[in-house]
Amino acid sequence: MGNDLKDNVKLLAEKKFKLTDKDRKRIYSPARLVATIALSIFISEIVIMSVIEIFDRMPDPVEILLDATLLTLFVSLVLYFLLFKPLLHLVNDCRINEEELKIHKANLEVKISQRTRELEIANINLIMENYEHIKAKKALEDSEERFYRLFEESEDAIVLVSVELFSILDVNPVTENIFGKSKEKIESDGLSYLCDVDACNIVTSAIE
Repeated sequence: MGNDLKDNVKLLAEKKFKLTDKDRKRIYSPARLVATIALSIFISEIVIMSVIEIFDRMPDPVEILLDATLLTLFVSLVLYFLLFKPLLHLVNDCRINEEELKIHKANLEVKISQRTRELEIANINLIMENYEHIKAKKALEDSEERFYRLFEESEDAIVLVSVELFSILDVNPVTENIFGKSKEKIESDGLSYLCDVDACNIVTSAIE
């Protein structure tokens, strides 16, 4: 559709030139129209009266007929070249502008359609990313819940140690029962409370 419209505009432009704003004002000017008609009649009457003077003995009906014929012919030629042809250019210019508007409208519709599809795809991707985020968050929560349950209900002593500071982050209830101290006390005392120096060095080396 867009290519056809472009071809039409190209064809019209090849047949007739496009008018400038100055040309359009000149064609639309009422003063120009009145002046053209008045001047053409004035000049044609001068020419006709000169011709009639040459044939001074013509009968009145023939003189009137000749006057009307020459006047009509002369005025028609003037109006054709000075008014009708510019009006044809104006009509052609309007057709070109109309075709160009159709092209712009078609291109705009294509761009809107493309942009709409892009927004729909982006929206779908956003929904999928949000779904994956929610899914991952739920999986993480479930994993943390399972770990916490295993951590709390385990029959073995479990101690969580920071790999950066080698400090105790958390202990389970079994650890508290074995050492006979609260979790807060064990965390504040650190690894040195749970094992001797050699054992602590082995533990920290293993963590490293």
